[in-house]
Amino acid sequence: MTVLTVFKCRTFWCLIFILPFGSSALAQRTRVEDAFAWYGQSLTVPLRPKWVIQEDASVRWYGINRNISFLTLRAGIEYKFTEFLSATAGYTFFDQFKDKTGLHESRSEHRPWQQLMCRKAWRIFTMVHRFRVEERFFSERLAEGKHMHYHYYRLRYMAALQISPFKKGALKSAYFIAQAELMYHVGDSKYVVQPFDQYRLYPHMGYKVTSNLDLQAGYMYYYQINPANTQETIGHTLRLSIFYVFRKKQKVEPDEE
Repeated sequence: MTVLTVFKCRTFWCLIFILPFGSSALAQRTRVEDAFAWYGQSLTVPLRPKWVIQEDASVRWYGINRNISFLTLRAGIEYKFTEFLSATAGYTFFDQFKDKTGLHESRSEHRPWQQLMCRKAWRIFTMVHRFRVEERFFSERLAEGKHMHYHYYRLRYMAALQISPFKKGALKSAYFIAQAELMYHVGDSKYVVQPFDQYRLYPHMGYKVTSNLDLQAGYMYYYQINPANTQETIGHTLRLSIFYVFRKKQKVEPDEE
């Protein structure tokens, strides 16, 4: 059961998600709990005032340095309607690895996606809402070199609140972010028995090293039910991320004599 708690943040609504847990026995699901480490980097390249190219890559590991869990490569192009509203379309390649007796079996995924993002800042607060639709095309490797191909859709909603409380000193560039996200699957009941996919709660902190470079670190808790409704996963994840904005250097005109 998912409960949405709503409160008003000045000129628009903010959503905070609370996910109480029911008994897994009622749904006849097995439960898996594990720890992960998630390392990511993101590059933003402004083209023109309204156009931006985005690129990011991430790797998730079981534990801090055990076997790899998944690899994600994502790119997109963003159009900014206003300072507060933008739309992005892109493509993601995703590879999930299953470790069995030392051998890695993978399930690759091709994922076109589209999103709408709105951002509002006031005083020390910045609120971000992101709505994303993903078309998920899977290719799963089976026994004897055979593959199974199928697809369905995922709907994602994310809300994040950033707080920048420091105005002076060494902590002036530090900030804190509370982020929550809900995901749901839509598709053929042959593949999507359980529409609820995942809930993520991600408190973290960041530091703006320069105007172009940000470092972020935090903890992510996530709760997931597989589409077949046979397994639920609880993940405790350490996340480390680097964000860089590539800007062209402005030419300095010589002073006139």
